[in-house]
Amino acid sequence: QGIQTELFQRLKTGQGVHHISLEVDVSNENACHLYKKLGFAIASVRKKYYEQKRDAYLMVWQHLA
Repeated sequence: QGIQTELFQRLKTGQGVHHISLEVDVSNENACHLYKKLGFAIASVRKKYYEQKRDAYLMVWQHLA
């Protein structure tokens, strides 16, 4: 969690970074909570995204200048 937070903080303060997207397993509540805390929002669900046919959230963060 610390590494993810540090990486995100560096990315969002970088020059030219306006949008970040990622996929996270819908059952990974800890990751979903962390990304929401960092300002990500769920944009959609990717059905059967993982090999085990589990769904994923597409989560996005946008820099609002």
